[in-house]
Amino acid sequence: MQLGHGHFHDEGLLQLVETIRHERIVSVAAGRAHSVALAADGKIFSWGDASRGQLGHAQLAAMMQGPNPAPLSIPFPQAIQSLEPARLKPPARVTAIAAGGDHSMAVTVAGTLLAFGCNKHGQVGSLARAGGCLHAALELCSRRSVRMLSPT
Repeated sequence: MQLGHGHFHDEGLLQLVETIRHERIVSVAAGRAHSVALAADGKIFSWGDASRGQLGHAQLAAMMQGPNPAPLSIPFPQAIQSLEPARLKPPARVTAIAAGGDHSMAVTVAGTLLAFGCNKHGQVGSLARAGGCLHAALELCSRRSVRMLSPT
């Protein structure tokens, strides 16, 4: 699913991601089983495994509640509604993205670092929720300016 083509087949050749073909994509990042794309206008799209909140779609949190939640995947790129640029003031709009195994991060125009996803090892930076999953962006750094995200 992390290829955004709507199926679980491996692809040996580059394939166009049809769902976002009319967007001007300026950056992409891939995690263990999810992908994130940033459009020139600041929209963020995510798809793939959604089981740990790494896609940033807050509306999926209710589906993941309970002792044995069913596996959840988003087969095609979907815009993250809470980070929709039209709903945000210019300093809060996203300019950079990154993805880890089961988490994703974004940097805003103002240099604020946002994170969502699995926090089992504190990788999204929330001590209060260590061991849990965040299904919506959590503001981590707002007083210090973050300029660039780089995969490790």
